Amino acid sequence: MRHPLGVTSSSSTPIILLIGYPGTGKYTVGKALVEQLQSTGATALLVDNHFINNPIFRLIEVDGRSPLPAEVWDRVGEFRETLLKTIESLAPRDRAFVFTNWIAEDESGAAEYLARLEAIAQARQSRFAVVRLVCELQTLKERVPRADRAERLKWTDPDAVAALASRHRLYDPTVPSLTIDNTELSADACARQILSYAAAG
Repeated sequence: MRHPLGVTSSSSTPIILLIGYPGTGKYTVGKALVEQLQSTGATALLVDNHFINNPIFRLIEVDGRSPLPAEVWDRVGEFRETLLKTIESLAPRDRAFVFTNWIAEDESGAAEYLARLEAIAQARQSRFAVVRLVCELQTLKERVPRADRAERLKWTDPDAVAALASRHRLYDPTVPSLTIDNTELSADACARQILSYAAAG
């Protein structure tokens, strides 16, 4: 069986990274990507940033509004590296991975993180695709307070996210990437664009 990336489901599958501000729909689009890949017979897993953050977040008090201790990110980084090593050395080669993250232009280690994912993709003989998700500020502020975000320990303060967006530009990687404005675009439509982009390689 062939999937949208033009390879058989038993051969290499993609590693996709979705970058966007909190509330831009990374998780929702990521789920749509996984569902579309799985509908073709591919095996895919969503590794969103809270898949990595929440094992640490659940050990401390996180309410989606209060600042977190700076040391938290060291622990998150250690857990993420363990996860990446597992994908690199143990995960089945025919499994696709969809990562999500909020990455600022001025964030230290951003380029190294992308290079790490790209190296893993190369080692697995997988395509690597980077996609930036953006939306209008008012739409962002409307999405952030949703109840399901609180349940997943995500940011829920719209003013804080708006301030974040005004202070920090979204990371624009040096590797080829696709930018999608999903203000009025459904998650399924975004996923189709992303898979088409990844297939073009």
